[in-house]
Amino acid sequence: MDNLGPNGWEGPVYDPSDHTLLRWEAGAVQDRKFPVDNGAFAFASELLASTIIGTRYWPTDISGGENEFIGLIVDKKEDIEPLCYNCYANCSVSVA
Repeated sequence: MDNLGPNGWEGPVYDPSDHTLLRWEAGAVQDRKFPVDNGAFAFASELLASTIIGTRYWPTDISGGENEFIGLIVDKKEDIEPLCYNCYANCSVSVA
C-alpha cells in the first residue's frame, strides 16, 4: 500500500550516508504529521497495553486515522524507525 501517490511511490526519504530523515514523498504530505498509509507501518503489539491507554486503539470512526494512531505512539516523524532506507520496493516503517 505504500507504492502510491502521484509519483507511483510514497514513503520516507533518508540521507544515504547517515540514514536521517530528509523528507516524505506522499500525495498529502502537507496535510499529515505522519504521511504513512496503514499498510506501510508496523508497531510492537505490547504498545497497545502500555503506550496507548484505553479500550479504543484506533482514534477515529472515519476512513483514515493512520496519522492519529501513529501520533499516539511517537511524537515526531524523526522517531519513526525505517525498515529500509530509500528502498522503492516494499518499503515500510516501524513506529515501535
